[in-house]
Amino acid sequence: MSSPLYKIGDIVVYRSHMGMNDGGSYEITRLLPSDNPEPSYRLRALGQNYERVAREYELRSAGSGPPPPGGRNPRIYAARKRSKSE
Repeated sequence: MSSPLYKIGDIVVYRSHMGMNDGGSYEITRLLPSDNPEPSYRLRALGQNYERVAREYELRSAGSGPPPPGGRNPRIYAARKRSKSE
């Protein structure tokens, strides 16, 4: 598993795999174990009474600029781009 971009307590915005932002902010409550190389997180909606699980590529830091193309994780996107050019 790659090193996680976010830590417990970070505030993030969820972006679905369809590229849609649900408009809400979430707090990272747990880093989940995963067989997948990309980290997964448990999120708690701020001001709401529900939680969800998301992979790192579906998140961006609250207050940061626009997400990378297609909402992809910047590290994975850059690695794929490099491997295609080699």
